[in-house]
Amino acid sequence: FESYKNLTSNYLQLYGALLKKKKTNTIHDIRVCSRRLITLLNFYLSQCSSYYANNLNKILKFYFRNLSKLRDIQIQIENNQTKSIQSAEWKCFLDYLSSKEKKLKQKINELFTENSRMEIEGLMFFFKDDLKNSINNGEITINDLVSRINQQFEKCVLFLQNINIDHAVTIHNFRIEFKKFRYLYELLYPFYHRVM
Repeated sequence: FESYKNLTSNYLQLYGALLKKKKTNTIHDIRVCSRRLITLLNFYLSQCSSYYANNLNKILKFYFRNLSKLRDIQIQIENNQTKSIQSAEWKCFLDYLSSKEKKLKQKINELFTENSRMEIEGLMFFFKDDLKNSINNGEITINDLVSRINQQFEKCVLFLQNINIDHAVTIHNFRIEFKKFRYLYELLYPFYHRVM
């Protein structure tokens, strides 16, 4: 439960920071935190049902997708700063990206509100009870956790074996699966080693 409490606390702090200012680092950090929470929720929902987990998962994914669009633009701006100094064409491209970034920030301002933060906090609070009850009732066991980590690792190996350097999508797909493994392993690390 400590991992879950720390994750939710971190997410809500980052959400609060995002309400004040759309800093690049904050956007990056809240996306990483979202991935970790979504990984936990997906695992939970594969074993149990929960109104709160299901709705929290949907909301976090929705916000993650919107933040990803903004983050992608910000990375392109960072990567093209030097080129824009050297070339008028790159300067034009950078101006276009900056304009797009401004519009996306406006959209984020409309989506990220104090009311939405309170809704997320409520879902997190009630899901915590569902998670606790599922563990206490034996719906989720340590063996389930270990099994899921092992399954995700095997999936990573399969995606690694299918990497084709001529097809970027195969590399991207491996990275996604490896991140799922990493976040799951980080969250469930204490349980995993209890039965090893």
